[in-house]
Amino acid sequence: MNINNLIKIIFLIILSTEIGQSLIPVERYAQSSVLVDKRIYFFGGESYHSPKNSSTLDQILYLDVSKPFNTVNPPFEEIINVPIPFGSSFATAFLSPQKNVIYLFGGTMVDTNTKNPSQEFYKQVLHSYNLETREWTIPTTNDEVARKERINGVINKETGKFYVFSGLERTPDQILFYTSIMIVFDTISLTWSTGSTINAPSPRLSYTATLLSNGIIVFIGGIETNDVDINQLALYDTKVNKWSLMTARGVTLENRNSHSAVLSTITNYSETQLLPFFYILDIRNFTWVTQFEPEELPTNSTNSPDLPVEKSDNGKQIGIILGTVGLSVGVGTVVGLLGYKYYKKQKYKRAIPTSGSPIN
Repeated sequence: MNINNLIKIIFLIILSTEIGQSLIPVERYAQSSVLVDKRIYFFGGESYHSPKNSSTLDQILYLDVSKPFNTVNPPFEEIINVPIPFGSSFATAFLSPQKNVIYLFGGTMVDTNTKNPSQEFYKQVLHSYNLETREWTIPTTNDEVARKERINGVINKETGKFYVFSGLERTPDQILFYTSIMIVFDTISLTWSTGSTINAPSPRLSYTATLLSNGIIVFIGGIETNDVDINQLALYDTKVNKWSLMTARGVTLENRNSHSAVLSTITNYSETQLLPFFYILDIRNFTWVTQFEPEELPTNSTNSPDLPVEKSDNGKQIGIILGTVGLSVGVGTVVGLLGYKYYKKQKYKRAIPTSGSPIN
């Protein structure tokens, strides 16, 4: 074999690893997702139409949101030849702000061919995917933490710290339990620690966790023994490591779990007819509302949806939007993107409360 043929073979191998393959993904739920620049990455999930023996998927999909597309056939791409080393579902994914690395934490982990969840390899609860080299590794950390399932974690991009609360845990003999513990992973020092347990809420799973710009994590809904009261919002202030409770008022909502929450600072809801499964939480006073009338910014505003909006005298107004989780990946994302394109000239600004603020 001459050197030219060898170079061609190496080049083809690199292409087969780095170039995604367009496809129509099978229906799934319990997948993990994370936004990186203009791509939304989806990891694993559960599907009744899995191409392998296990219903737990090992696929990595992404959706390029920098280009226009039709919602009937979103251009999903698959990272081929470098899938997740195991079937993954009910986990949480987050991006390290200092490195080009996506972390995948916890969840159900099985061998996609044998359905075997008990191999030694799967005792590791944290795995990392390098977006440049497209390699999976197991980070070397200071300690081991318990595996958690049905969780929703958040990362503070300023501090590089990842937070995840409670979740479902399993003993070696498959006994299920959960505790009121907040665990924290520092992506800079690769160290685990625990947050405050003083005044911590009851243990729960299948909730949503949303990090506000003031460092407060808002936990909504989920399951204890029964569904958590969706109007009782647990708040965790990451700046002072302190729990507090806020009662939401306004629209009467039914309790729910396995839903989703998105932090929004750009969408105008005053002209949107809200469906029965779609609600808005005005976190200026923690009230469920059906309509916003935001202030309009000057027409020469150039704020990007990926960048923080500059503060004005009125601060910022932020809502948390909740919706049910569908079986098809990306549907909620697509709807949100189209909504943004339609309303991108109508942005609003008002103040965000800190934990313990009085409700007017």
